[in-house]
Amino acid sequence: MQDAVRRLVGMENIHRLIPEVQMNFGYSRTRPRSRQDVLAVQGRIVRSGRGAIVAGPLVFGGSRHVASAILQMNKKFPHVRSALNIRLGQDVLKRMQENGMTVLSYDRRGEPDDVRRKEGGSVSWGIRTALDGAASAPDAIFHEGGPGKEPMIMVFGDGPGDIVRKVGLLL
Repeated sequence: MQDAVRRLVGMENIHRLIPEVQMNFGYSRTRPRSRQDVLAVQGRIVRSGRGAIVAGPLVFGGSRHVASAILQMNKKFPHVRSALNIRLGQDVLKRMQENGMTVLSYDRRGEPDDVRRKEGGSVSWGIRTALDGAASAPDAIFHEGGPGKEPMIMVFGDGPGDIVRKVGLLL
């Protein structure tokens, strides 16, 4: 994971994929049960000019949102153990399509009020909703935002190296 983070932040133009809420990168243990089973950057990966810097160490439990996405995806597709959030843009979706990536989405307007109020509930609900009926794991899932929520793409992979490979295709 350390090597994958180093390679990611060293990519030319990586700053173009970092959303306003910054970026996090996670990798879970086999059969994760909680966010404490997901290794992630505590403090996130942040934009710095035309580059990126890692704003904290890799720790288990270092992410809420990316960890919640991994946990939900892993319930249906146990081989998927890694994820990274990137900004949503038509240019990024076009690059995903050009590279043959499978991309799903969900509409946050359908999110139940009780889910919206629960910390971390929105991500789990969204991933579960997008995966409903999916026969295979997608490369990414996105949403177009909502009140107080930035539009976002979550890139998924079997492991950190898979994520770095996919991001490389987008740049």
